[in-house]
Amino acid sequence: MDWQGEPLRGLEALRAAFAHCGGRRLPRGELWLGQGVFTGSNLEDSLESRLRVCRELGMDMVFLSVGPPAGDYPAVDYRYCGLEEVGRMTASGGIFAGVVVDGPFQRLVQKRGLLPALASLRRKETAIELREEAQAVIQLILGCLERKVHAVAIAEDIAYQRSTVASPQYLRQCLFPYYPELVELIHAQGAYALFHSCGNLLEVIPDLVGCGFDGLAAWQADCLDSSALSRKFGAELTLIGGISPELLEADSLGPAHRQEFARTLRALRNSRGGVICSSSGLSTAKHVERLRLLYRWADEEVEEPSGPDQNP
Repeated sequence: MDWQGEPLRGLEALRAAFAHCGGRRLPRGELWLGQGVFTGSNLEDSLESRLRVCRELGMDMVFLSVGPPAGDYPAVDYRYCGLEEVGRMTASGGIFAGVVVDGPFQRLVQKRGLLPALASLRRKETAIELREEAQAVIQLILGCLERKVHAVAIAEDIAYQRSTVASPQYLRQCLFPYYPELVELIHAQGAYALFHSCGNLLEVIPDLVGCGFDGLAAWQADCLDSSALSRKFGAELTLIGGISPELLEADSLGPAHRQEFARTLRALRNSRGGVICSSSGLSTAKHVERLRLLYRWADEEVEEPSGPDQNP
């Protein structure tokens, strides 16, 4: 795909983004669709409804959160789906299909809480439990890969707004050694490996690159500067993000919001591997309508850029 060619969509668009040869039109999609998206539109929270919402909005990718049976974890806004739905998603065709899987540490946090999980990471019994969680993650990923998903996003909330939840060195010793095996497993089946965490990950992004991850998914635009992210890591990671919670939640959007969003779009285009996505997912019907506006702005930015693209 060259910069003047016909815009790619769906599976082709995402493959171009991962190859860092995307065009001016950035592919788009969401990692999470909350139950409020469906209740607000009088839809059942089903795979068919998810595919319908994604296609009506013009998304190029659809993701399902895959995890334990309902009731194993505290209530969350989105629904954990089973492998049967993953198989039906990939069989639907025409769209880039991915899954979000909680990583070993995230599973531990769900059971213990963040601070107790952090405090116990160096204990022998916790290390054993973490290895057991990693094995459970592997089995879940294998089930998704057998159903031919295109990408697996490992979700681990390891950062606050300004820094990681523990020192980078602590995370390198206790947590990061589990990731290369997960990435290798995903790559062995021809799928892309993504990493998601909220917060400011800047200090450990080189470690994630070293683990072999292909992309950073649903990063927070209010914690990580899009231009700096593109300049430093855009050649190594596909950057899936750019829509801050403020853009979804503000009562109204004005020229300043549009200007900042245009700056983010230019940064993502400069990486030639950017994908438009929120950091928080969609939770309400209002978010869906707001996303329609942001997508329209993105399309207008392609047709009449507000400023020249600068090389990173």
